[in-house]
Amino acid sequence: MIVCCAAGNYSPWVVWPAAYEEAIAVAACNAAEKPWRFSSSGRAVAVSAPGESVWRANPTDPGKPVAPSSGTSYAVATTAGVAALWMAHHGRDKLIAAVGKERIAALFKTILTTKGCNKPDRWDTNAFGAGIVDGLKVLQAGIPARSSPLAKRVKAAAAAVSAARPEHLELLENLFSGVKPGDLRRGLRALLQATPARLPQRLREVGDELIFHYASDPEARRQFIDGLTGKAKTFAAAATAPVARAGVALRVQNHAAQLRRVASDRLAALLI
Repeated sequence: MIVCCAAGNYSPWVVWPAAYEEAIAVAACNAAEKPWRFSSSGRAVAVSAPGESVWRANPTDPGKPVAPSSGTSYAVATTAGVAALWMAHHGRDKLIAAVGKERIAALFKTILTTKGCNKPDRWDTNAFGAGIVDGLKVLQAGIPARSSPLAKRVKAAAAAVSAARPEHLELLENLFSGVKPGDLRRGLRALLQATPARLPQRLREVGDELIFHYASDPEARRQFIDGLTGKAKTFAAAATAPVARAGVALRVQNHAAQLRRVASDRLAALLI
């Protein structure tokens, strides 16, 4: 089964279930090949498709049977339609014979993100995926031979999905998709007073709560980003200490103080 999901609307990160590794997350673009400004974005996005000012049935107004509307739901519907065309074009039995039933979704996603899309100039692949879906290119890509590099890539992708677990750090990276992963790790180590080796354990202890606060409170998320961008050297200096406290900027301490007001006792005890 090929699962395509809308990346989300009016949200700064990719929502679930699109954020799951098993899904093909689709963001929205417009007719000018630019991202729709209200589309969710992030590293979890595979591709984008038209989703701004899409003409659709308008059952709420009898005087206007069709009207334009926007959203990643339209983008994902187009992508799912391309997936259906692709499977019908080649035939499910032929696809199973080529890569195995369990790898059909990985094959489609690999073709979609390598040969089946167009990448406009200055396209941000970290935010809006590999490019904009091109149905004709998807159909023309063909089925890779078993020994081809693309087939090996599909096998590796399928194995990665089957072994995938949404770890706290991965979810935080998706939540803070505009922040470099290295800066995010340094900031988390400083915030939670953790060495690099200790950070995974800290996140196992309080990661769920931390994600909840940052996902539900835009101000808390902004405060943390302020500490990660432009002033990352302060975070880096703090995070190299055995206990990441010395040298942390005053505003980071203020952020921790604000977070401590709503945190559980367990999380509050770990904050700087």
